[in-house]
Amino acid sequence: MRSASLVILAKAPIKSQVKTRLAAEVGEDKALEVYGKLLTITAGIVGLWQARAMLLFDRTFRDWGSYGLDRFPRYPQARGGLGDRIGEAILRGLEVAPRTVVIASDCPGITMDAFGALLDQLPVGGVALGPAEDGGFWAIATDNPKVAEVIRKGQVPWSTNTALETTVQRLKDAGVPLGLGPLLYDIDTLADLRRAVKEGVLSVDLP
Repeated sequence: MRSASLVILAKAPIKSQVKTRLAAEVGEDKALEVYGKLLTITAGIVGLWQARAMLLFDRTFRDWGSYGLDRFPRYPQARGGLGDRIGEAILRGLEVAPRTVVIASDCPGITMDAFGALLDQLPVGGVALGPAEDGGFWAIATDNPKVAEVIRKGQVPWSTNTALETTVQRLKDAGVPLGLGPLLYDIDTLADLRRAVKEGVLSVDLP
């Protein structure tokens, strides 16, 4: 993994703007608390990375030190949709290393082993996606800058259960070799939260 950079895409931890599906079940205060803990988990795992790591942050927030994320170089995220932000993150990561891994900040089960397994599935000149149980993906790894353009222009239905499926198809249409890493889950619902607490990957009082 020393030859790969790691880029975190983080949404601003602001009440009513994060984990809205979860907030509908547990309230906005609890959803914000959960998201803050997920940011802290992400910072802790990324702190173990043996190569370059950086944070692409939401321009509306500055106090990343509360979550341990101030130790990483920080750059504002690209304007536009999620595809634009992921595309820019890929290019940022490839500026400093021959391979890069881009992750979000809401997956409680990320580990160094998961990153290693993801990179093991990265074909030369291709992409590896880390599938999430909700139909999206928790990470994207690549050594090919072409992938950034495919993601930007792919018209992927983000935040739906077909995001991974559509992304895979767009990459195949573009002739990009593809691998899939380990399946993990995000916390989007109360059921996800209960699972994470039961498994011991997240410590929070359940409503």
